[in-house]
Amino acid sequence: MFKKTTSNPRGRKTDNKMRQEWLSKLRAQLIKQRSPLYIGLMSICMLSSFIYLLYSRNNKPADKPVASTALLKPIESGISGIISSAAGLSEIIKLQGELEPLLAQDSLSRIDSITMERALDHMQRIEKQLGWSAENSQDTSLK
Repeated sequence: MFKKTTSNPRGRKTDNKMRQEWLSKLRAQLIKQRSPLYIGLMSICMLSSFIYLLYSRNNKPADKPVASTALLKPIESGISGIISSAAGLSEIIKLQGELEPLLAQDSLSRIDSITMERALDHMQRIEKQLGWSAENSQDTSLK
């Protein structure tokens, strides 16, 4: 019913010959015109480099004042300072939560007073580690 189509092996040879002829002509043209091709590529590279250098100078920001070291110090501490401050603050809040019930009592037992003393000492150590002091926090609250 249907015929199987077969390719003509003779046609393949002619196609290969035509490709080879075309490639050989292309190679011959490139060999003859080698110097204009290289000159064109070099001129394009030099032109693009010149344009890049020309526009990169214009896009530089104006002279900015140099920041003082006092302003750069908090930036240098960075995220590690923020994390340590947050950890210290959460620990202080936890200790304050433990101290509130003890402060609400009229009389303290010996264990309660020792617990309170240790909590206050621990809070002071945390404040010293973070560079906070009780005097500075009182001064800022009065202002």
